Order: sequence, then C-alpha cells, then structure tokens
Amino acid sequence: MQAPGTTFVPTVDRRHARMLLPGAYGAVLLLVIWWFRYLPLADFNEWAYQAFITRTLLDGTGSAVFYLRDYPVPYITSQLWMTGLNFFMSPVAAARCTVTAYLVVAAWLAYRFVEANRLRPELAYPALLVCIVCNSSFWSGYLNYQCGLLVLMAYLSLPDDRQRDPRVVCGVSLLAFACHGFCLLAFGVLSGMQALYRSRRAVLHYVIAMVPAGLLTLWYLLAKSNDAMPALHTPVSYGDVRFLAYKFYTLSKAGPYQNFMIGDLSDLGRLPSLFWLGCAANLAAAVVLLRMQVLALKRPAVAHHAALRAVAVVLGAAYLLVPATALQIVNPGERLLYPQLLVVFVLTLRRPDEGGLPARRRWAPVAASMAVGVALLSLVNLMGSTEAQGYRGVSADTFQSAQQGYAERFYWHRPYQFIAMQDHMVERYTQGRAPEMPITFTTSLIGMHPVARLTPPTP
Repeated sequence: MQAPGTTFVPTVDRRHARMLLPGAYGAVLLLVIWWFRYLPLADFNEWAYQAFITRTLLDGTGSAVFYLRDYPVPYITSQLWMTGLNFFMSPVAAARCTVTAYLVVAAWLAYRFVEANRLRPELAYPALLVCIVCNSSFWSGYLNYQCGLLVLMAYLSLPDDRQRDPRVVCGVSLLAFACHGFCLLAFGVLSGMQALYRSRRAVLHYVIAMVPAGLLTLWYLLAKSNDAMPALHTPVSYGDVRFLAYKFYTLSKAGPYQNFMIGDLSDLGRLPSLFWLGCAANLAAAVVLLRMQVLALKRPAVAHHAALRAVAVVLGAAYLLVPATALQIVNPGERLLYPQLLVVFVLTLRRPDEGGLPARRRWAPVAASMAVGVALLSLVNLMGSTEAQGYRGVSADTFQSAQQGYAERFYWHRPYQFIAMQDHMVERYTQGRAPEMPITFTTSLIGMHPVARLTPPTP
C-alpha cells in the first residue's frame, strides 16, 4: 500500500534536474561525434589531417612535400595529442577520441570551476556550456584555442595559494603557450594582475615564472614563416560605427545559436523561423552578458576578487580596441572575449551567500535553461540538415555571394569545409601511402616546401 504523502511518480532532485538539458546536449553531441561520417567542426578536420601528416613524418613514412618545423609553435596541443593517437588507431578514430577527451575534461573542469569559485550551478553550468566549452570557436574547429580556455578554467579553479606559486604560474604559462598565443596573453594579464595586487615580491616572482613562455613566444615570432597563408578578409574598417556594431555582434556570438551552412543553404534559406529565433536568442544573450559586465564592475572589491575585476576591465578594453584582423587571425578580439567572460562568471555568478544574484530572481535559471535549449535545438537541426542535404561544403560562388550580404552570415559555420582532406587522409591511410594534399594552415608544426602549391582555401 502506498504510504501517505508519497506518489508512484518518480521525483527528480532539483540539483539533478537542472543538469538534464546540459546532459542531453552532451549526449547528442557525442552521438554526432561518433555517428557522423565527418566531424562537423570546420577547421578541426584539417588539424586532424595535419596530425596524420605529423605521424608519418615521425615514423619516416612521410612525403617530402612536408617537414617538421625547428622552432616552437603555440598551436600544437590537439595536434600532438592526435599525433600520438595516430600510432595506435586510424586518424579518423584519433580525431573522434580527441574531441571526446576534450568534452570529458571540460565537464570535469567545469565542475571543479563551479565548486572552487562557489558559483550557482543552475547558472554557471549553462553559461560554461554555451559560452566556453561548446561556443562559436568550438564549432569553427579551433580546438587548440578551446584547450587553452580549459587551461585558464583549471587555473581559476586552484586555491589562491596555488595560483600564487611561481612553479604553477610557469607551468600554466607553458601550457597556455602550447594551446594558443591569445590564451597565453590572457593568462599573462590574469596572473600578472593578481601579482600586482599582492606585492612587489609577487610581481618579481611572476616575471621570473613567465620568462620560459616569454622566450618561446619571442623565438616563435622571430622564426615563424606563414607567408603562404591566404589573404584574410577584413569584415569592417577600424574605428567606425560598423566596427562598434561588429564588436556587439561578436559578443552575441557567445550565445547559444549556431547557423550551420551546408551546401548552398544556411538556416535562413532552410528554416527561417529557427534562424530568426536563434538570432533573437543570441542578441538576448549579448544583452545579458553586457549586464553581467556592469555587475562585475559594481561588485564590492573583495580582497581576492579585486584583481579579477581589474583583469575583466583590461581584457574587456583590449577586446574593444583590437582590430577586426591581426596576426593572420580573423577577429582576434573574440579570442580575448572568452577568457574575459570566464573572469566575469567568477565575479557575477556566485551563490547568494557569496554576494551573487539573490536566489529570488527566478528568471535567471529559466533564461539559462532556455539558452541550453536553443543550443540543443541548433544541434538537432545540424543533424537533420546533414541527413537531408548530405556532407556538403560551401561552393566558392556561394561563399563570395554571402560575403556581400549580412543576414545569411549571422552566426554561420561551414562544418564540412575540409572534407576533401579527410577523404585524402582516409585513402592514404588505407593504402599505407604518405599524404600529399597541401595544407592550408601553415601556422602549425608542419611546414610545406615551395614546390607544392597551396590549394585555394575551401570556402
């Protein structure tokens, strides 16, 4: 007999219920990673190909077209990991395992980040999922940079005394260098500001600890040779009104919606209702993030948070001031935005007893869940669109046509941009022959002899 006050309907603890949507998103994403023929991660498909090339160069079976660079390169984390896996499995499996490992580590670090900084889980987990772990850069295939964000998240999860340790600062700076130069820059600002707020002695320790990463960066800048990189398209001119609009648009890219362009169709032509819903969701996310920026500045200067407020100001100002293209990177400000958002989350998503938003503001958890819902809807749309249209890249004509407009390019990604490289990689791996298709990104461990002509960058 049923006891009084009980029910046959199973109940879910609120702490577990708020993880249902992020958990569903993770499950669907893993399904995409292991079920799809090609990973829909744009540039990452070339990095997987380059890891296969690196393995053949290391085991002596590589083509004379390529060679390994003799200087340090700050874009090698995922490439080195995949190269190691290539010795034990196929290059396709190595790529899938790499993305899976990234997601697993990201989930664990998100938990550590939330607990160490005493953040509200119902707000922090959706924010980290949408804005950091599976953000626009992730879907563009910038996995090295994404690994750099995880390094910063891990550092911010350490106790204060560990963050002050020069050995930790040195190790984290080297890890950040190996991931991405902008992650090293962001870490330098973060750790340097923390030292500046402590003492002159701390500043001295910080400078000494950063010397190895600084020397590697200087070596790279003096030795690098990426003149073969294709010319970059500059979206807007520096300093005009459109430039400010571009900055706001970049902030809105931290929202949950991604517009996947397959073949000649984006969501605008394929499913206009989803496109405009997604754009509205991203604009709403930008407004919320702007509000959080203001809240971060207004917070009382708690001793261990005063330095973080200064970091948020410095990185935010840098984000606003850097041009649309620099150092062969499109929109470098976006690379500084995500580290800055990590700091803003620490300052604004704290639990009510830690000075965060009052728990009575119930709209915040609802809005966070809606953001994850839009991200999940966008992911499911990618699956359906791929099933309907196939694995199709964007033609050169469509790419050029889209460059002339605005709406179709909002939040767009070209998920199957380098599938020709994937086909070549699988063919050469199956045949046991060295890969020879030219690479596009020459900022990696691999150099290419002048005798090989670069293929035009695949739109």
